[in-house]
Amino acid sequence: MAKKKSKKDVMATAPMVDKKWQAESDARTLMDAKVILKDKKRLTAAQSAAKKLASEKIKEADAMNAVAEKLHSDLANDRQKKK
Repeated sequence: MAKKKSKKDVMATAPMVDKKWQAESDARTLMDAKVILKDKKRLTAAQSAAKKLASEKIKEADAMNAVAEKLHSDLANDRQKKK
């Protein structure tokens, strides 16, 4: 009968599996990138999408900063009121 793997044995092999999966995923990503770089239409579309995504992320970051500044201001005002 096979010996049951201990938690320690399973944890020792998990990082190796993750590294293997990551390497395989990276290989697929690099392959996809090469294909896109050779296809002018796909590259142009990807660049356009990247610009749109970047613009959306900037808007999200600006909104998050506004929230953070408002919270910071509110907290400062609350501290002043308690004095």
